Amino acid sequence: MDVNSAFPRRMFRYSFIRLGNQYNYIEVFVNRKLMGVQDVFYKPLPDEQAIQKGADFFSELFIYTCLLGIPLYEIYRSTRDANKKSQLLQDRLQNIENKIQEAKTIHKRMTTNLDDIVVMNKALSDQLSNIQNQVGFKLENAINKNLRDIQNIQTKLVDQRNDIDELGKL
Repeated sequence: MDVNSAFPRRMFRYSFIRLGNQYNYIEVFVNRKLMGVQDVFYKPLPDEQAIQKGADFFSELFIYTCLLGIPLYEIYRSTRDANKKSQLLQDRLQNIENKIQEAKTIHKRMTTNLDDIVVMNKALSDQLSNIQNQVGFKLENAINKNLRDIQNIQTKLVDQRNDIDELGKL
């Protein structure tokens, strides 16, 4: 047998013997204290019984660790995932709130701009009305003047015709 392969076996054997004796000591101590015995005497177990008790303790410890560890790990993992999802939702909600605030700011600016445009439109409309009144007044004056000129020319033509008719009668 190789020395290197024997060492791990001896180490496991010694570890299980020691674990079995410690487990036996704790078990005897607790049982005697529960029964009210003050003097606790401990006698180490023979190697085979200690190995058996150590292996039993190790297997029970492994099984209970798995039975408790796996659900605890799942609880930890689900809590971590829930926290990640919660943080993601919180970030998305904050992003949406920021966009809503931006939209409100833009709406406020657009409303202010619209009010300015309405005021400018009113001013331009008033100016256009003034220009139309001025142009209309000037146009009306020009038309009236042209009508008076036409009437004057017509009157002169009628007078000339009358003069011609009088000359033709003579």
